[in-house]
Order: sequence, then C-alpha cells, then structure tokens
Amino acid sequence: MAIGISGLRGRLVLLVLFAVIPALGVLLFTAFSEIRYEMDRALKDAHRFARYAAEHNNSAMNGTKHLLLGLSKIPQIRDMDAPACEKIFTDLIDVYPSYENILLVDASGSIVCSGRPLTITRIPTNTEWFTKAVSEGSFYFGSYRLGLVTGATEFSLSFPVEDNGAVKSVLSTTFNLSWFRAIAAGSQLPEGTTLTVLDSSGKILAMYPDAGDWIGKSIGRSKAVEMMQNNNDGMFRAIGLDGEKRLFGFTTMTGQGTNLRLMVGIPEKLAMEPVKKVFFYIGVWIVFSTIVLITAWVAGSLFALNKINRLVNVTKELSTGNLSIRTGIRSGRGDLGQLARAFDSMAEALQERDRELEAQTEELERSNEELEQFAYIASHDLQEPLRMISSYTQLLAKRYKDQLDNDANEFINYAVDGANRMQVLINDLLSYSRVGTKGEDFSHVDLNSVLEAVKANLKGVIEETGAVIKYSKLPTVMADNSQMIQLFQNLIGNAVKFRREGVTPEIEITSKKEGNLFRFVVKDNGIGIDKKYLDRIFVIFQRLHTKEEFPGTGIGLAICKKIVERHGGEISVESAEGKGSDFTFTLQGKGRE
Repeated sequence: MAIGISGLRGRLVLLVLFAVIPALGVLLFTAFSEIRYEMDRALKDAHRFARYAAEHNNSAMNGTKHLLLGLSKIPQIRDMDAPACEKIFTDLIDVYPSYENILLVDASGSIVCSGRPLTITRIPTNTEWFTKAVSEGSFYFGSYRLGLVTGATEFSLSFPVEDNGAVKSVLSTTFNLSWFRAIAAGSQLPEGTTLTVLDSSGKILAMYPDAGDWIGKSIGRSKAVEMMQNNNDGMFRAIGLDGEKRLFGFTTMTGQGTNLRLMVGIPEKLAMEPVKKVFFYIGVWIVFSTIVLITAWVAGSLFALNKINRLVNVTKELSTGNLSIRTGIRSGRGDLGQLARAFDSMAEALQERDRELEAQTEELERSNEELEQFAYIASHDLQEPLRMISSYTQLLAKRYKDQLDNDANEFINYAVDGANRMQVLINDLLSYSRVGTKGEDFSHVDLNSVLEAVKANLKGVIEETGAVIKYSKLPTVMADNSQMIQLFQNLIGNAVKFRREGVTPEIEITSKKEGNLFRFVVKDNGIGIDKKYLDRIFVIFQRLHTKEEFPGTGIGLAICKKIVERHGGEISVESAEGKGSDFTFTLQGKGRE
C-alpha cells in the first residue's frame, strides 16, 4: 500500500513538472532575449554619444582655426598694437572659456600681447607650435597633452600672420577640453555614465565625472585597450575603473596631429532595469510552481517519504560512526519494513564488532605500554652490571698483565669488547623505547637549522671522508626538534658510513609539498642495498653486514621509522646494490614552506 501511494505521489509530481517546465522555459527565453536586446541598445547608445562628443570636438577645433584666421586680418593685430590686441584676446577668453590663452608673438619670439597675464616676455624659439607655423607658413595643430600649470588636457593651435609673403608674427591659442565636461553635464545621460578621453597608449587625459587622481595615468593593458588601439570605433563590455560592470562605446577624435579615443561607459545594471519586470513575473511563477510541487511532495511524504528519509538519515549517521542509531520503523510486510529491519540488524552487528575492536585496541595499548616500560627498566638495570664487568675485567688485565699469557689477555679483550657492545645495544634499545614515551612537545621546527646542527654533530666524519651534503631551502614543520635532528643524523650518518671505497660520499636532501604532507628524499651514492633485504631494513637489530665491516647495532633505521610514525608519516627505501639508496619519508604538513 505504501509503495502504491508513493508511486501515485511521484506521478502527481511528474504531471506538475510537465505543466510547469514548458511555461518556465518560455519565460526564461523571453527574459534572456530581453536582456540581449537591452544590452545591445545600451551599447549602441554609448557608441552614439561617443560619436556625438567626438564631432563636437572636431567642430571646436575647426572653430578655433577660423578664429585665428579671422584674428590675423584685424589691423590692430597685424600692426602688433599690444594694448588693443590684449583687450581683444581678454574679451575672447571671457566669452570662450575653452581657451586657456591667446598669444601674439613676433618673429623673434618676443610676446607682443597675451589674453592672460604672463611672467615671461618671450618664448623659446624652438617651441614646436612657433617653429612649425613660421617654417610651414600654415596652421599647426599640436598634440594633446596635460598642462603643467592647470593639469588639464589641452593642445596648441598656431597660425602665422604674414606681411608681403614674410611671417611677421604668430598667433597661438591653447585649447582645453572644458567643453567635454560641459557637454557631459548638459546631456541627459543615464545616471552613473562615464566619459573618458584616452591617448593611443591608454593614458587618461580627461574624464567625467570627476576622475580623482586618474588624470595622466594609464588604465593598463587589457583586451579593451587593444581593441581601441586596433579600431577607430566600436563597442565592448568590461569592468570600469570603479569596479562596476559597464557597456562601452568608443570612437576616434580625429584632427591634424591628434588621434585620441573618446569612450562612453553606461552601467550594465541600468540596462537591466527594463528586464526586472520580466524577472518579477518569473519569480512569481517559480513561487507558484514551488507551492504546487511542495503540495505534491507533502502528499507523498505523509505516507512513504518520511520513512525513506529516516533510512537515509540512519545511513548518514552510520557512516559517521554512530553505531547506536536505529531506524525506529515498525517492521511490516512491505519492502520498507524489511529494509528497515535489515538496517537495524546491520547496525547491531557493526556495534558489536566495534566493541570487540575497542577491547582489542585497549589490550594492545596496555601491552605496548608494558613492553616500553620493560625495555626502559631492563636497560637501566643492565647498565650497572655491565659497567662492573667491563671495569673489573680491565682492572684484571692491567694488574695481572705480566703474569698472564697471550691467550688470557686475548680472552680478557674479548670480554671487555663484548661488555662494551652490550652497553651500546642497551643504550640503543633505551633510545628506541623513548621515541614514543619521552618525546618533546611539537613546535615549529626549521629543518634548515636542523641540518646545520646535524652537520656540526657529524663534522669529524664529514671532514674525514670529504662528504658533500646538498639541500635547497627546507620547510618549517610542527615536530619534535630533537627527534628531527636524530632522524636526519641517522640517515646522513648511514649514508657516510656505508660509502663505496674510493668514492666521495654525496648526499642530496629534497622536499616537496603534497597536499597536507611534506615528502622528503635523502639520496646517497653509497654501496646500496640488495633488493631482497629491503623489507627488513627498518626492523630493530637487523644487520646486513658484520661488525668488522661496518660498526653499529642495526637499530638506527628502526628508530628513524618510529620517529616518522610518531609524526604521522611513513618511511621507505629504494635502492640498488652498488648504486646508492633513496630514503623517502613524509611528515604531516602542519608547518609552512
């Protein structure tokens, strides 16, 4: 019965979906079509206004050209009547604020008159607008630049005044982009629209609204700048200097000696305003559809879905380790009842097995503690008898040296050597047992400092063998500082000890970050290890050579393994006999590179 009702619920949901999805698809298609239309319209508006502003600039330059031509025909200016021409220039500047200044300069470079007061009486004869007008005898259009005094964008236009074919004087005006802000402020532009004038390198010469400290600075390299450099006009979408997404249209402000780009940017969010109504209707439709779907869903949940959800939640709890969880569903003849019974049986079995594992773990931990305590106590208790055996045997040899034959002296030496070796074994066993019980707290350990300490400890054998130790910058890790010294000292010491005859030992240490781990490799060029012994190289007291060939107790690598495991890592070795060995180990990446 439950499955049948659940199936009915599913069919109801499908019917609703088949009714809702097509309508929702139509609404979304309409919305996205509207977005594309509004975006294209805003781009074209930005491009259209950019062209309008550029034409205004061209008209202003042509008007300036006609102004200078008209001024050159006025008698007071042709006769260089300073008071009269100064009044003419002053009146013109008052009427046309786009002119920074108007000058009349004679052929020698002396300033005859000026529309604004000046602190100089002549101009350098190499001034570009002056020399061009004199040499070419025609209009000269300078390039746009930032004024040193005003900080505004301006350019100079000059025209020679001739008398009988010879240049008598030069008229010059400095024209600024004040019209730019006026036309922007007077136009009915969408709120937040920006107008920007840039040179060919992308440097900002003018900007509306207030550009702050951007005037004179470059907007940097971008696809937008490349597009403007390679095209006279166009449209694009980009992020503005204020970090807001904008729709840009640009065109070229052409003229003699000029090649600027005028760019208009409309906020993208403004283009989206007409689309909001469409999205409102979509939102209403989604809410309505959601209510219908929830109604169908709840109708099914009243019967079977709550049981299925209960089974899903129990599964999640089991995966997190909560083995005491049960479904709480009454077992019945239906499929869900049988499934719930199977879940509860599985959880019970897992919980019983978990209890057994906990008991075994506790027993193993107790056994390890007893073994460590035994090794520690045994090592201490054996130290004193061994010292006594060694001391009295040496005393015996010294006192009765002349009374004993060679065999007796040899036997005494064997006894002393055996006692000494036993003491070394006990000390190594004590070191091994202390790795896990007497370690220091973890702290930030700079492994570069560790390597320097190891090199100092092994200075004698390094100098004796000429060993070369190479390593790049090593990371800082969370570790036991003394155990890190012991780890690297054992590995480097073994590399030096097990060297090939006649070959200078070379040891290279590298590190690499791998997720949450640091992987280290200690590579040497020593005698190597036969592959058949690689599986027992880290076992305590496992020696591959006699003490006459190489001294030691065979416990160093076992200590290395225990140190690495205490730090949450693993250690392994790759080697070939006669070709050296690569010892690789990992440490938990809780430090920093």
